[in-house]
Amino acid sequence: MSQLVAVSQPSFAGGELAPTIRARVDLAKYRVGLALCRNFLVMPGGGTASRPGTKALLRSKQSAISAIKPRLIPFSYSTTQNYALEFGHLYMRVIYNGGYALETGQSITSITPGASTTINKNAHGYSNGDWIYFYSVTGSVELNSSPGFVGVVSASGANSFTIVDIDGNAIDSSAWAAFIAGTMARIFTVVSPYDEDDLPLIKFAQNADTMTITHPSYSGRYLTRTAHTAWTFTTVSFVPLVQPPTGVTLTRTTAGSFLKQYAVSAVAELTGEESVPSSIVDTTAAPTASLNQDTGVGIRITWTAPASGPTPDLYNVYASRQWHNVLGAGGNGDVLGYIGSSETLAFTDVNIEPDFSLRPIATADITSTYGNFGCNTYFQGRQFFAATTNYPQVLAASAVANFKNFNEHQITRAEDPFVVQLLANQVNAIKHLVSLNSLIALTGNGAWLISGDGQDDAITALTVRARPQQYNGCSDVPPLNVSSDVLYVQALGAKIRTLAYDFQTNIFTGTDITVLASHMFYGRTILETAYAEEPFSLVYTVRSDGVMPV
Repeated sequence: MSQLVAVSQPSFAGGELAPTIRARVDLAKYRVGLALCRNFLVMPGGGTASRPGTKALLRSKQSAISAIKPRLIPFSYSTTQNYALEFGHLYMRVIYNGGYALETGQSITSITPGASTTINKNAHGYSNGDWIYFYSVTGSVELNSSPGFVGVVSASGANSFTIVDIDGNAIDSSAWAAFIAGTMARIFTVVSPYDEDDLPLIKFAQNADTMTITHPSYSGRYLTRTAHTAWTFTTVSFVPLVQPPTGVTLTRTTAGSFLKQYAVSAVAELTGEESVPSSIVDTTAAPTASLNQDTGVGIRITWTAPASGPTPDLYNVYASRQWHNVLGAGGNGDVLGYIGSSETLAFTDVNIEPDFSLRPIATADITSTYGNFGCNTYFQGRQFFAATTNYPQVLAASAVANFKNFNEHQITRAEDPFVVQLLANQVNAIKHLVSLNSLIALTGNGAWLISGDGQDDAITALTVRARPQQYNGCSDVPPLNVSSDVLYVQALGAKIRTLAYDFQTNIFTGTDITVLASHMFYGRTILETAYAEEPFSLVYTVRSDGVMPV
């Protein structure tokens, strides 16, 4: 006769195990695993607790029949102001503090009931297709149905409009009680440049109240927040903020003719950003005398401050050697070197020897050269962009502390922008840039470490290195920073891997954390992930079948 045997199960810390693991009594996790853990959470202490539910706020504005679902993108302005941005077909809406952001409310004048429902309000300003939220309604209380009634504007006129439900069906209010009072507000919606088919490839990085959004089919966009209902898209322009001076003029301090060239740039000391130089100005006359510091023979250079951009704190002056070789009309063929700086709008050259190791900045049109970038991030005071359609393995870094500036000095300096390509056996596009203690580039075939000469050295334009770390590719789903690790969805979309620094091997490497629960994603793909640090440190995933394993 068989006899029941009591088996000790000290905890459930192993979580749910795949059916293929259920006979592996030799595995340590078998002793703390579960055959089924549906609608329960495994707690850090090893026990389980009922999984909390989710709250339905409202159906997205995206058409219910659309094959492409909207995306929720996090925007964290501060510890107390966090948003979820709903991106759909050519629109964006803002979710904040448990609901959709609303425009300023308006008092409803009256409601005309019937087989269709008309809302009356002089100069309401609403247009067909706007979603209107109704609240604090007395009398016709049907407009207060939890969590609040939303109607879509139809047949809008100057002083009234008809509402239909979000599926376009007429709203029959003939049996409603007489309206007394109430308020309505339009759900705040911003026109977005992104087509629904392109939403899955949107990548983003945030700095304070500005998010940089990249996509290989679109020019980069800045999304800037100034209030809950004030969001603006602007096209990324890789143009330095500091503009060059104008109206450079040369004046001889004594009789004689001198043949030299000059240019002046503007500098903002706070960021160290230097403008491109002004137009080169030539003395144009044949030499009859030498500049001389002892006798005061010199050339006075004056200029006008730039009309736009930040007010410069300093101006750098560049010059050619005396008796330069004129090449063509205007003589703009000589090399210019640094001869000094001025805090005013003037400088006198009395035969100062140019320092040709410090030369002016050259304009670089990085977008025209490479195209639209596919991802971006911030690291060590620079903004990094990567992966265009024609250059999928290219990585471009801005100047230090000047995120719009990709202009290099003619002789490269450490703080200058730079471009580097990942050299590998096969072409694999950079999917994501991840900022940890180091900068990691995740590609379709593996992970690369971007660093200075040494792994812990600062990245500069003179010392940048790209080193392969491991060869498990990444999908387009944004990775998650969890403590000092990175969690990312593997290239085919059915596994989640870790990436962390290993002191023994001196590289970034990781493991497949879904290997013992592979049944959760087998035959499906992971579309989105999210990490909630509190209260249970949970990673949420959304599968291609709509199920959300935790």
